[in-house]
Amino acid sequence: MIRLFCVSAVMLLMSQSLLAVPVLGTEEDDVDRPPTLLEFGLQRLQAGELDAAENALRGYLRAEPRSTETMMWLAEVLFLKDNLEGAGAQVRRVIQLDPDNAAAHHSLSRYHYVHRDFDASMQSLQRAIELDPSMFAARIDLADHYMMVANDVPQAIAAYEAAIAINPKHGGARYGLGVAHNRAGDFEAAEDAWRYAAMLEPTNPLPMYALGNSLMMQGKGSEAFAVYAQALEAEPQHIESMLARGRIYASRGEAKKALRDFDKVLAIAPGYAPAYLNIGLLKQQRGDDAAAIAAYKLTLQVDDAQPLAHNNLAWLLAMSQDSRGDALRHARIATELQPRIGPYWDTLGWIQHLVGDNEAARTSLEKAIELQARQPGVHEHLAKVYVALGDAAAAADVRRKASSLRED
Repeated sequence: MIRLFCVSAVMLLMSQSLLAVPVLGTEEDDVDRPPTLLEFGLQRLQAGELDAAENALRGYLRAEPRSTETMMWLAEVLFLKDNLEGAGAQVRRVIQLDPDNAAAHHSLSRYHYVHRDFDASMQSLQRAIELDPSMFAARIDLADHYMMVANDVPQAIAAYEAAIAINPKHGGARYGLGVAHNRAGDFEAAEDAWRYAAMLEPTNPLPMYALGNSLMMQGKGSEAFAVYAQALEAEPQHIESMLARGRIYASRGEAKKALRDFDKVLAIAPGYAPAYLNIGLLKQQRGDDAAAIAAYKLTLQVDDAQPLAHNNLAWLLAMSQDSRGDALRHARIATELQPRIGPYWDTLGWIQHLVGDNEAARTSLEKAIELQARQPGVHEHLAKVYVALGDAAAAADVRRKASSLRED
């Protein structure tokens, strides 16, 4: 499972075993005793030397072929080496020898998840919890599964709460609970969960960043601004919070502060496409078309699948007759990437009109109106296309609609 707060599920499960296994003997009688191959393998695993860890663990298994503990550690090493089939084979061997090994069923769920066999992953998680109801990591993975795979928010909330009942001070569980409550529309409960997570993880910016995004979606920009500031106090180089704060500065007309944040993002993460995109938006908003074009081009050099950059670049390039061919190309890409966005079809239709392809322009603009019917500007564009096609009556009807929308 992929989570923002937690290490892998198997490592969470095995952390207790790692503490219990004497990597180096601590008793006086054991001071001069060389480590067993199992202990040496765990030492190498701790050091990140995965090849040496695998060799040592396999060596121990040759002497102790029924050591399920060693098989589980070997499975973890193989997972870390991206040898998924080898890891799965070790876990299945453990289950053959010990069918009621909860940790093995949990690890098998991980194998199934990576292979996108989500039903089997769920079954393994449920079996692990059935065998060991106190298994915190399996409950977290189950909650994540409900949230990210099944999109079953009520079940996710229940699963996160069950995990929190086992470990009330786990920041990741509180964070996940906040995400689930936010998706359910219970913003107050989400805020409580995220603030608790931030208290538990004071150096982690993600809870406050999530809360800031939720507040922005609710139209509470001032509150969001303060929350993003808290995220940056937790982690001064958290680029997502810095970018979000810059966008709020831009919306307030504080261009210098916005650009300062966008430039800081690029200093931390050179070539970060969202920073270039937001610089382009700000420059375009301020009428600096040349700087906006340059920023959008930089955005697309890094991320050619950014539809807003394609659309806005197309619009600006279309102002020059010499660059309308490039403008048309970018406009088409924007609609291909996000075909349900009306303004992108408006851009494409207008550029098609500018290059003289009015039949195509009519189709595109009618599509734009279908998707976003209450935009008077699109109706004005379509009216001009109807005029170019010689259909004055249709043009008059569309202009009346545009006027009506403006009055509304």
